[in-house]
Amino acid sequence: MMRYLVFVVFCLATTVGLTSTLEPFLISFDMIWQGMTVGSSTLELRAETASQWRYTSRSNARGLFKIFLSGKATQISYFEIDQDIIRPIKYQADDGTEDTVRDIKLDFNWAENYVRGISEKNLIDLPLKAGIQDNMTAQISLMVSLKNRQIPQAFSLVDKNIIKDYQYYLEGEETLNTSIGKLSTVIYSSRRTNSKRSTHVWYAPSLGYLPVQAKQYKDKNLEWMMRLKN
Repeated sequence: MMRYLVFVVFCLATTVGLTSTLEPFLISFDMIWQGMTVGSSTLELRAETASQWRYTSRSNARGLFKIFLSGKATQISYFEIDQDIIRPIKYQADDGTEDTVRDIKLDFNWAENYVRGISEKNLIDLPLKAGIQDNMTAQISLMVSLKNRQIPQAFSLVDKNIIKDYQYYLEGEETLNTSIGKLSTVIYSSRRTNSKRSTHVWYAPSLGYLPVQAKQYKDKNLEWMMRLKN
């Protein structure tokens, strides 16, 4: 059952290298299930200070899709960029219901190298290592790699009460018909070892590797997809 709709979405400025200044954006997607538009999702990146940013995902499901995603789900990540390193500071997720059993709140302390908080009623107290991300900052890290013509390979993130490792795979290229016209894209998937689920994302190099489509599969069966709207 899908609780938080997460896939890789980014926008980055065009200056050179990892020291590039992030550029604020607001983008929306249609949520598709069994060929029907069953909701929408927006992602917003905005600056909090000169070096700290807030990245927000809001998903609004309707109809039968509320079975998989509880109405209005929100994820927020506060992160910093320091000497080309992206570090999460705070991450929170709310499934949109009054019940807090699925909510997540994490605090990252890089000075003392630990992450603490609560994730779906699980207490979190884990050591940090370089490169660990949350669900949102993992997306920023992949975008940075693609923007700098590096081949993304893997990432680690805090999930529930453990740290999970994921692998990236280049799936190919495809030209898509989108709401803003035809776009050439590259397709990357991410999955855990021995997991039945994988997420595929179509990135448009002409838009700074902005994603225009995403699909989640279980084995070879499509569970849901998201498509660029505005």
